[in-house]
Amino acid sequence: MVRLVRWNDLRGELNLAADGLKTRIAVVGLGGAGTSIVMVLNRYLEDKNLADVFVINSEKYTEFKRFYFYHQLEDVIESLKPYRYVLLTAGLGSTGGDLLVGLTKRLSNIKSIFVSFPFSVEDSRVKRAVEQLNSMDVSEIHVVNLNFLLQRMPNMPIIAALEIVNEEIVAKILDEIFEYSNIKNPI
Repeated sequence: MVRLVRWNDLRGELNLAADGLKTRIAVVGLGGAGTSIVMVLNRYLEDKNLADVFVINSEKYTEFKRFYFYHQLEDVIESLKPYRYVLLTAGLGSTGGDLLVGLTKRLSNIKSIFVSFPFSVEDSRVKRAVEQLNSMDVSEIHVVNLNFLLQRMPNMPIIAALEIVNEEIVAKILDEIFEYSNIKNPI
């Protein structure tokens, strides 16, 4: 016997089923460095519906619909709990790194972290960065040591060199997004 249902009821069931099959990925940029990275990432992800981008910062960035101030960490945690995969990015040695450590202690769905390690001349930030790295218990932490920029691009203005590093980090984040989505990276 055929089961007849109203279209509105069936549409709801189909949408729920599709949502259950869709891989839910969130990428969170924390602090200035994390925000800079997800700003680049957002250009690649626009209108592709592959991941939701979050920003946590002390300054408002209106281009992000999922923006939170530092003091809203509890709201961020609640928003991130339903995601299957959470990827985090931040610069270590400052508030963004502290918030990143806090998220690693409170969320079980973090798959990868992408961070930049401060220049060696920034003594207090380097010490704080080491403490932050030692405080995290996540298997996939990708670290870009900014001191390497001085060797790799000695004559390039620092802003231009940081933009290149941001693009490289974004490429790695995109690789993971495509891997978790079971999609071949077209970029």
